[in-house]
Amino acid sequence: MIPSRTGPPSVPTERPIGTATGRTTGRSFARRSPHARPRSRRLAAILAAVGVLLLAGACGPLATADVPRFDYRRDATYAVPAGGALNVRWSLDLDAVGLTPGQVEETNLTWIPAGTRAESANVANRLVTLADPQVEDGWQVRLWQARLEREPAAGGYAYRLDVELRVDVPESAWDLTRRVSGRLAGRAGDGTSFTFLVRAE
Repeated sequence: MIPSRTGPPSVPTERPIGTATGRTTGRSFARRSPHARPRSRRLAAILAAVGVLLLAGACGPLATADVPRFDYRRDATYAVPAGGALNVRWSLDLDAVGLTPGQVEETNLTWIPAGTRAESANVANRLVTLADPQVEDGWQVRLWQARLEREPAAGGYAYRLDVELRVDVPESAWDLTRRVSGRLAGRAGDGTSFTFLVRAE
């Protein structure tokens, strides 16, 4: 005759996934992939690189926008903080720099859309250069950009040359006014002269 059990019926105990059986230490033994840490490091590196690129893209235009821009007038005076820079820009015809439509068309330029009908191409140091720059020691003048814009017209194209100069002023120039001069020259060396004053404040 089998004796009857007097104790309560046994109930299976639920354990979290990954908990070791046989000991009641409560320690987790969940398996970790050996590739988890390298993958997380690669992901962190990628995110950091993307963040740097986004920051550079956000700061670049702001830094350029901080530089004051002026429309060119001969013998005009432009004010700029000492240690800063300024841009001077104006538009010219082709013949002002000694260029012809034929010289433009025979040059392998990369034209991109500019508006609904026009196209523009970078011609700095290809068709247009800065010649005979004259500035004070420690100052600098550069051809910042030169873009040629063309638009269909009767018998060909109508052209406009947009140029921009950058003048860098040293910190030691505080309270000084100095002249900046030079020439914008085409391929043949002909060109147009410019001159203006910069006052460091």
